[in-house]
Amino acid sequence: VGLHIHIIMGACLSTVDNVINDFIDKESRYYKESNLAKNSEQNNNGSHEAAVLSSKLSPVYPSLPKGAQQFHCKHVYDGDTLTLANSDRVRLLGIDTPELKEKQAFALEAKEYTKRYCHGKDIWLSFEDDNKDNNKDHYGRLLAFIWVPISGKQWL
Repeated sequence: VGLHIHIIMGACLSTVDNVINDFIDKESRYYKESNLAKNSEQNNNGSHEAAVLSSKLSPVYPSLPKGAQQFHCKHVYDGDTLTLANSDRVRLLGIDTPELKEKQAFALEAKEYTKRYCHGKDIWLSFEDDNKDNNKDHYGRLLAFIWVPISGKQWL
């Protein structure tokens, strides 16, 4: 009897937890997008890349933006900073990842993700301003959007 009560209590708590999490998720303005992403990942055997590419949330583009310039990535410092072959440091625009120095959660995972797509590879950068010198932060790093080729002639 005690075992049955424990199993029932566990099932009830699990159900309550799911209901509460679903309620909290629905309060988010991104509830629809979040569900699309969750369902897409489940339908693609847990593959992140396959899920993103098959969802309506795909950040994949059919071509590079006008003015994108090719560079070679020599080193990935963290999830949003890298060094080019010409020794310029680049801070990626539109991306803010946890900091390694501060030992923030998921900092290593963010670095590994960026490293997988950039380290030792040719990448393309686009800038907000045509004048390269106007695209620097107070540390002297270039501020740029990054583009990497994936699956043929598509760009992430």
